[in-house]
Amino acid sequence: MNILLTTLISLVMTYEMPKLPYPNNGLEPVISQATIDYHYGKHLQTYANNLNSLVPGTEFEGKTVEEIVASAPDGAIFNNAGQVLNHTLYFLQFAPKPGKHEPAGKLAEAINRDFGSFENFKKEFNAASTGLFGSGWAWLSVDKQGKLHITKEPNGSNPWRAGLKPLLGFDVWEHAYYLDYQNREQIVGNNRLGCSRKTPVKESLTTHYNKTAPRPYLFRKRGFLHLSPLLGKTRHDAR
Repeated sequence: MNILLTTLISLVMTYEMPKLPYPNNGLEPVISQATIDYHYGKHLQTYANNLNSLVPGTEFEGKTVEEIVASAPDGAIFNNAGQVLNHTLYFLQFAPKPGKHEPAGKLAEAINRDFGSFENFKKEFNAASTGLFGSGWAWLSVDKQGKLHITKEPNGSNPWRAGLKPLLGFDVWEHAYYLDYQNREQIVGNNRLGCSRKTPVKESLTTHYNKTAPRPYLFRKRGFLHLSPLLGKTRHDAR
């Protein structure tokens, strides 16, 4: 009985790696297999392992990654939870062959309203990415009123911490692009935008206006319901 209880507790406490919706070489030539193997397979795995080691026995045990990011003080638990959330959203936002290269519907309307045009949005988003000093992230997010924001988040932070809903993120840590592009950050931003999943991002924005929709980016632990509009579907991870 004790062994069974220990096993069940261990399952509940486990933060899992997201399953990539494409093969490790599926984003080439924009992002190489070597980068995916290293960035996803090594860096994200380390953050998940760290979080699983740090959370048990603390006030954050049993909470989702979003809940930890929103409430944890600066420190090891916040840093690793932030990077698990950031990288989960990051890796799930891409598609090998996106059907569209520009947004449509509500997202397109919001971008035109808040940035003037999609071209101007790309310029501002790339400027935020290349203008971030040191390591961190550039994010497109939406607030509770539906207004879009571009933010620069240092290190492992996320707009979720400020009450914003992240829609699109670029990793500006060097390990995310250095194997493929060295220090040519402007090229990195332009190329990544070319393989971003525009339709799921649009669905993420749509959930903001649909008050009956499930909360987006619910990154649950093993055996719990996993809802991710970035994937454009609902699934239950029963492994």
